[in-house]
Amino acid sequence: MEKIEGKADSAAAVVHKLLRSPKPEQLYLQYAHDILGVVALLGEFRTHKLSSMLSTHLGKDQLLAVVCKSRAAQELLTIIKWIEM
Repeated sequence: MEKIEGKADSAAAVVHKLLRSPKPEQLYLQYAHDILGVVALLGEFRTHKLSSMLSTHLGKDQLLAVVCKSRAAQELLTIIKWIEM
């Protein structure tokens, strides 16, 4: 969890922060059921090529992603991220 929180500019960090908040934002609660979870790969692969491919797919060098069922949930995370900056 500390590694996710350390990536403050990622969607995963935004979700984690909202989950730990004593009073989650109303918009987040409306779409919380559409957020399936955080994909965090904080380890290494045997080959640099495989690691690089997964990194490109999941989100640059952070290897963090948030899986959502709806576009509205994804857009909400983007809005919350920009509000907090």
